Amino acid sequence: MWVVMEDYCLSLLKTAGCHEEIFSPQAFEAIYATTNGLPRLINNLVTACLILAAGEKKTVIDQEIVYQAQKELEI
Repeated sequence: MWVVMEDYCLSLLKTAGCHEEIFSPQAFEAIYATTNGLPRLINNLVTACLILAAGEKKTVIDQEIVYQAQKELEI
């Protein structure tokens, strides 16, 4: 089921103008495990991941960034 969530995230990123794969497969698995596929939580967590990655000047978001974002959002 996390593949559907991955497609959802990728379509949002493409709509926003991002055509690079910036989330690792492990990051998508961690996002799904954290959110259980709930769109609002996915949106909040992905946004937090993007902000953290930008702050750390990372070009790839891995599961560690997802866990940091999860901690910040307390989910």
